[in-house]
Amino acid sequence: LTANTDSESSTEGRVYAAGERIYRFASGRHERAAAAGLQGEVVSMAASGDELLVGTRLRGVFRSTNGGQTFSPTSASSRSSTVAAHVIRDEGGRWWLRVGGSLYRSNDGERWLGPLLPAPVGSLCPYREGIAALAASDEGATLFLSEDGVRWARRSLATSGANGRVRMLGERAVVLDTSRAGAFVEGDAMPWTAGASFLVNGNEGQLLAVRYESAGDRFVVVEHRAKGARVIADEGSKLAAVPDGNHHVYDVTWDGARLWLALGGGVCSVEPKPEHSGGEGGEKGGP
Repeated sequence: LTANTDSESSTEGRVYAAGERIYRFASGRHERAAAAGLQGEVVSMAASGDELLVGTRLRGVFRSTNGGQTFSPTSASSRSSTVAAHVIRDEGGRWWLRVGGSLYRSNDGERWLGPLLPAPVGSLCPYREGIAALAASDEGATLFLSEDGVRWARRSLATSGANGRVRMLGERAVVLDTSRAGAFVEGDAMPWTAGASFLVNGNEGQLLAVRYESAGDRFVVVEHRAKGARVIADEGSKLAAVPDGNHHVYDVTWDGARLWLALGGGVCSVEPKPEHSGGEGGEKGGP
């Protein structure tokens, strides 16, 4: 399941994917889109109104201008016919494609410019009006930042997780370093939470990490702000209601009030509560 909309503060109009199927949440319920012409398993999505770009596994990038009812392949499909294609849209209205380790940019979702960076890119996320790209280099992990898609700033990061996930917390990068099993804030030597599988931007100045603990069959949500980190959700009952008992987390998204988790057996949501907190900084300096 993947979701992206113009507004991260509302569930209404949000677009979802499950396998090769496309859904839109409207009027309080999920409606399946026809998705005629779409081929392959959906691995990423980005939306702007009724315009939708979908990255697939092995079949390239497809574009819809009618909310997912019909799709046609884009010129980027020839670049991504042998690997998964990952697309996102920045706040400045540009589309970005990561395929293999190469990064491309488009202003219209059809014509693509690139490769843009010399180093293999492992992860992308929005930054101001532009993009942040986490890449591998001879020195380790490198963060590339651009507000216009043309000029780039470069910073070296003290992490080996160049292929991990990156998110921006203000001006600081947070990297989910899979090699060290932790989420690291740029400039900090110790992780602020261990064992996290997903990072997602919450409300302003807030970053959320989600980890699944198989021993207790539950997921834990850890919040990070400038003042420190704390546990704000520790849920098992939500998972018990998911059919088939497949609780592997495939994706996480935030609608401004609730976290939505795509699990192997279905979808569940949770509203993080501060009263679940283990105290300020309770997760800081974890193993």
